[in-house]
Amino acid sequence: MKESIPPIHSIAISNSGLLLALSAKKASLSDPSSSRILSTFDTSILVQQVNQQQPHQDPSSSSSSASSPTTTPTEIAFPRIAAFSHDSCFLAITGDDKLLRVFRIDPTKPNHAFQPGQEILVKPLPKRAAILKWLPPLHGSQIQELVAADKFGDIRSFELDPSSTKTHIQTEETQVVKKDEDDEVSSDDTMRIILGHVSMVTDLTFIHSKDPSSPPTFIVTSDRDEHIRISRWGVRRAAHVVERFLMGSKSFVGALQIVTDPTKAEGSVLLSSDGGKSIRVWNLPEASGSSLEGAASSSGPRCRSINDVERAVKGYVLVREKEEKRRENMGLNPGNFGKGKAKGKGKDKSKGKSSAEGEKKDENEEENGEDGVATPKAQQYSKETEPTLAITRLEHFEQEGKGWILMTLEGSTAFFLLPLSSLLLPGDGEGSQGKAIERDISDSIVPIEMGAPILDLKIQAASETSPTRVWACCDTRDEFAPQDKQEAKAVKTLRLFELDGDKLVDATLTCQGSELISMINSEEESLAKSLRTRVDASKLNAICLYSALTNWPKIETPSAAEMIARRVAKRPKPSSGLVGADGKPLSAAQEEGEEGGDSQEEEEEEEEEEEEDESKLSHRERMLKRIRNGKRAAGRERNRREIASLLGSKVPIGSEGFQVGGESEDTKMDVA
Repeated sequence: MKESIPPIHSIAISNSGLLLALSAKKASLSDPSSSRILSTFDTSILVQQVNQQQPHQDPSSSSSSASSPTTTPTEIAFPRIAAFSHDSCFLAITGDDKLLRVFRIDPTKPNHAFQPGQEILVKPLPKRAAILKWLPPLHGSQIQELVAADKFGDIRSFELDPSSTKTHIQTEETQVVKKDEDDEVSSDDTMRIILGHVSMVTDLTFIHSKDPSSPPTFIVTSDRDEHIRISRWGVRRAAHVVERFLMGSKSFVGALQIVTDPTKAEGSVLLSSDGGKSIRVWNLPEASGSSLEGAASSSGPRCRSINDVERAVKGYVLVREKEEKRRENMGLNPGNFGKGKAKGKGKDKSKGKSSAEGEKKDENEEENGEDGVATPKAQQYSKETEPTLAITRLEHFEQEGKGWILMTLEGSTAFFLLPLSSLLLPGDGEGSQGKAIERDISDSIVPIEMGAPILDLKIQAASETSPTRVWACCDTRDEFAPQDKQEAKAVKTLRLFELDGDKLVDATLTCQGSELISMINSEEESLAKSLRTRVDASKLNAICLYSALTNWPKIETPSAAEMIARRVAKRPKPSSGLVGADGKPLSAAQEEGEEGGDSQEEEEEEEEEEEEDESKLSHRERMLKRIRNGKRAAGRERNRREIASLLGSKVPIGSEGFQVGGESEDTKMDVA
């Protein structure tokens, strides 16, 4: 069994400079300033099954309780996302086990109190979390607030007090009061849904109040259905009150960012991604009380400009949506190993291919894989299909008084830097009839290449001793490695960039903490075991790490009119009434010099499929289907008789003079 070293797929950086790195089977907390590893522990790819009782057993019996654990599993199942609080006291982690875990980072305790079983908060979430975001603490208060959004569009809020020593551990058995009621009915009020979308929430941000002692006035959320919603927040968390919608996006909105407008004395603007092709700039007035006041009134312009970026970013997207969906459908994702290779049912409907040819194709696909798992090269299959563009991050930072926007795309081998001034130009939104100005800003975008698809990226704000830093981790699996061997060796899973003037320079080997980065990137046996535990190669290649490509784009389904048009196009053309040498009418295909009709083999295959489909129906369903078919046949026969009677009375039908019952005048002339 071949094993591989997994990449770092998620990172988090605290304001105090601590670095959290997550790989497939290891979580490590370190201090780059001193190049020290503070704490490490193992994680799991598999989701542990807990709170399950054996069938036909009494829950109160001792044997049942012994075989059915009710405690929270100590091993985290494939942690996906993590976030530090603003004061660096708390660290939140969640993964495929749907458990939200919060640790209190304490430098005075061993391992900084970052070990399984030392959580101060454990909450089982109904669905997997997609976003974790901490709010800055209010002036004069130590309470930290964590906002979590799951993949079904529900948002919840949790408050933690650093001065409290109480530990909140909640299991699934004590979470829901009644099993037959919704998730909102819970013994814990913190599990109440504060805000909900009908589709997946892709990003969220807040409009803060001018009073530092007051919570944010509004919350801005986006989803995959092209919606941007501004809802009330405040002291009461009244997010059920929608202040307004920002409409007009053509695709899913994957990233939001609020920045101060330098072209005006006061006011802010909202940056939003429109799929992966453009960035929209929206007028965003200041929050006043419980309402929004300013330029973006119901009658005034809201979208100032639409900035096209497709030309600058399209060539860097290496990962393909089709391949990532194939991973999900293999049934080998974390928590689902060993449940089969495919979720689809039914036989292979491909025609004209023998089983031997299919087996040969499978062998060719798996020649580079281990244990029957195909590992095609992304450099090869990416040339065959167009990329799916999905902007996942728009981060704002300032350096020496100049604003910058850092942009990432899912599955891209580079991240992109563009000046904020290229998005905010004087006069935007003041065009004819208040329409948004459309322009291409591709020439202003600077790509920073990584050599492999980027999995996560974090910005570390500038301090008195260091400039603005950008931490990035990329996918080092063999499938996404460059074709050139020298370039493949140069690709590292963790890299650090520093802003020098108007450029981001690679400081991986020269920065403070370069020794720590080298240890994380090392593939030596001793270091790999301590920082990145080796994983079975077949399982590692089956993990999907690009959820934005598989979840955000909508599946394009043809409309009813398109489906009818396709069916009509497949039907044979009506005969014009011409006859052949044998005296029989010619079909439309024969008139064009082609062989008409389907082959006998195709007709037999269609009949077999219809018989197989009908055999799956019940007796009542078969009878109803025959009755419906009989009514349709009777209706068609009635229409034929009516057309024949009209033709018999010499009423013109169409321009070609075709008929059903007998010969038309045009046909007689053609035959003559």
